[in-house]
Amino acid sequence: MRKVLAIVLVMVILLTSFYMPTGTVVAITMPTQIKVGIMYADPLKYTSLSEKVKLKATSGIKVTRAGKTLMTFGANAVLHIFSTTHLLTEITVKTPAQLAATDAVSPTVTPKPTVTPKPTVTPKPTATPTPTPTTAGGYKIIKSKTKMSLTGRYHLNINHLFPDLKSVQAYLAKMDAGGIYAFPLYMSAGWHVCLGGYSTEDLANKAVTRLKTENVWLKTTDLDVFNPETITNKTAYGLKKDDGKLAMMVYIGDNKLEFEPVTAGGTINLYFGTTPKEYRGTFQVFRASGKSFTVVNIVPFEDYLCGVIPAEIGGSAPTEALKAQAVASRTYAYNQMFPKSPHASSGFDICATVHCHVYRGKSVETTAANNAIKATAGEMVYYKGAVAKVFYYSSNGGSTEDVKYVWGSSYPYLISVVDKYETNTTSNYIWKKVISAATVSAAMISRGYDLGTINDIRIIELTPAGRPYHVQVLGSKGVKNFYNESCRTFLGLPSQLYTLTTDADTNVLSSGGKNVKTRLASLTIQSASQTTSFDISSKKVTILSGSGATDTVPTRPTTYTFNGRGWGHAIGMSQNGAMGRANKGFHYDEILKFYFPGTTIE
Repeated sequence: MRKVLAIVLVMVILLTSFYMPTGTVVAITMPTQIKVGIMYADPLKYTSLSEKVKLKATSGIKVTRAGKTLMTFGANAVLHIFSTTHLLTEITVKTPAQLAATDAVSPTVTPKPTVTPKPTVTPKPTATPTPTPTTAGGYKIIKSKTKMSLTGRYHLNINHLFPDLKSVQAYLAKMDAGGIYAFPLYMSAGWHVCLGGYSTEDLANKAVTRLKTENVWLKTTDLDVFNPETITNKTAYGLKKDDGKLAMMVYIGDNKLEFEPVTAGGTINLYFGTTPKEYRGTFQVFRASGKSFTVVNIVPFEDYLCGVIPAEIGGSAPTEALKAQAVASRTYAYNQMFPKSPHASSGFDICATVHCHVYRGKSVETTAANNAIKATAGEMVYYKGAVAKVFYYSSNGGSTEDVKYVWGSSYPYLISVVDKYETNTTSNYIWKKVISAATVSAAMISRGYDLGTINDIRIIELTPAGRPYHVQVLGSKGVKNFYNESCRTFLGLPSQLYTLTTDADTNVLSSGGKNVKTRLASLTIQSASQTTSFDISSKKVTILSGSGATDTVPTRPTTYTFNGRGWGHAIGMSQNGAMGRANKGFHYDEILKFYFPGTTIE
């Protein structure tokens, strides 16, 4: 009986598997947040590292690490982040003359009594720390009667681990009472107090002796001399406000601190030069090496899309086009994160440039785009149950392209389709570029191909949709072949859909008796005994064209004219075409299914 039951159970399992519907979407977990690279070491040069970073939040900024608040800056405070390489130019320390002037007028500073010079230095009495140090934005305002100006990158570290910032501030008050320039130092283990700045290690060591001689309460204190640029492999950095006082020096294991608005859900302004842009979420800033910083915006996943959609397709695009863009962008962003981001080694998931997604934060958000994102929340493009590879661009010039002719890969839903709703509504739908032979030569050299004098550029093969996918550049020193997308990128052309003419083109009479447009550099001459190439040693020749007229042309082209349509790689969804379809009444799912045949939207 048991044997019969076992056989029946196996048959049920097999039948269930056999009749299980195909194409069922595999359950996935949508990410709650995404890390966006705003400034980083970009080999494509769309952006770059920043030597200095400026942040501001209306509600103030919290500096955090691993969820723990380290320091808080007050409302509207502009926070400057800079490497210790720039310490001397970033930090303002009063000169002795300025200090004397301040002491003379400040009601809060008690002038020191006149001391009669003695042969030996009499130690000061032990100073009592100020009960309540003056604070602004969460850190002590340094009003030091400093004896030691900040003149270099060698510092003294009190070799003692303080439990928190409050205890550091209390100690800084004691330093201040003793006339010593001091500031907080945060390292991996926690809080320390740093003193002064010296140009050489020898001067720093002499300062240790002098400090312990002049301050009884420092005699038993362990003071270490260090240079953050050497002991941290050039990863240390400092924070200050607009007042020019050093709020904090940082060097920790990964050097990653996060900066978040004091008010939950608030925004932060990141400065690009003197121009601020507003972003949701938090910022992670770190100095990987050298003197510059990587800046990463950590933002809720759906909120991230709010800064993408208007930057990609425009915040006032037709509603259904905005929805199509939202689903496509969500799908693309998901694929950038899983299984592993190509930017993972740089410390983020996706970049904010055309290499991935154009992302400009809250500064570009519109109500229409935000509503489209909410209306399609969580939806992505799938093919047979898996998240599809989704791409988009500005315009295709009338047809999309099969991915195999652009990137050499193959997907059944990334194929060429005629796009009759593309319209000449964008400035780049029809384009023209005239490039000199000298510019072509320089472009080849910049790519590592020294072809000498450029003799010709030839389109060898076209895709079924009419795009060049094999182009030759012929020079006096050799020939370089370009295939697929490189037929666009080899000269930085807007699209891969173009025709090519030159100033050396002329009409000749073919063997069939027809006028054929050609250029002399491409011609061969058939004699009775052999076939030879046309002699292009002279600069210009006068010929009798196929139409019977004389024509003086260069033997080799001096200019190349590319006439094209479309803007971008033409794989997947055209933003121009999506708007055209939306204006004709198509819904967003219909738009996506047209550009990605065989897919589903779920």
